[in-house]
Amino acid sequence: MLPVASQVLELDTAIRRFETATGPLTGGARRARLRVLNAAGDLRAAAGRLAIAEAAKDLDATPGGARDALRTVLAELRRAGALPWADVIAICNDVADTIPGGRR
Repeated sequence: MLPVASQVLELDTAIRRFETATGPLTGGARRARLRVLNAAGDLRAAAGRLAIAEAAKDLDATPGGARDALRTVLAELRRAGALPWADVIAICNDVADTIPGGRR
């Protein structure tokens, strides 16, 4: 079985091929295409989150490893569009405000 990240890339490639192939549609077909693309976007985001969860299971718990892991996760979130960037910032701020020691 392929790792989740490989499957996500295959899914993303298939969605992009669909977008290209159906671009010229008009009328009702165009509206149907947009509904499919919206659903595909949700699927792409969920697949991205799954790839991130798979990658997170073997995290290095040292400070350097944690920084690298966070950098990797943030880059993957941004690339995959799995979570709006404003939500990432809000989550980081929430974590900083709720843990002992807060923002340092």
